Amino acid sequence: MRVKDVPSRKAERRIQIQFINQILKYYGARIQRLGNYGFLLTGSNRSSQLIEDLARLWVEVEKISGVKCDPLNPKLIDMMLSE
Repeated sequence: MRVKDVPSRKAERRIQIQFINQILKYYGARIQRLGNYGFLLTGSNRSSQLIEDLARLWVEVEKISGVKCDPLNPKLIDMMLSE
């Protein structure tokens, strides 16, 4: 593997956020990076929450969406596979 083939840290983070947003779409939410401040989580009802790191993400998604996040939910998996 050549050095130029290795994604930059910024590109890696962008890919990570895109993947997380695919999952969050199921819960009616999305996330965006706020520079060094963390992330802004926005729900479908326009409520938003500043999150310092991704470790708190799922707890905050549950608060905003009112739905328990289950990564093994068959409907979520079907949605991810169909995209």
